[in-house]
Amino acid sequence: MKLKLISLHVVYFCLAITITACKTITTKTNKENTDVQFTKSPINGLIRDCPDERIRNAMPITDTKQTTRKEYYIYKGKRKELEEFDSLWVIKNCKVHTTVVY
Repeated sequence: MKLKLISLHVVYFCLAITITACKTITTKTNKENTDVQFTKSPINGLIRDCPDERIRNAMPITDTKQTTRKEYYIYKGKRKELEEFDSLWVIKNCKVHTTVVY
């Protein structure tokens, strides 16, 4: 009788662990899908995702006709201009490291 009771508790324990693990995986998957879904803002077409890094170019300018921006983001390994992002969303939801280059 005790053996049946112990084995029944083991079965319930294993089921509880399995159900908990499945819920955790499902929650993470749904969060990842949500993040991917909102990469572009549906309202204005701007990127609503956290950039990898913000670059601030502190090199002195010698050419007054220079059109290159002094600040930009690195996003998925590529340079993206600040104007391509929903800046209010980035400020609210992201912690972006700024690197100053000379």
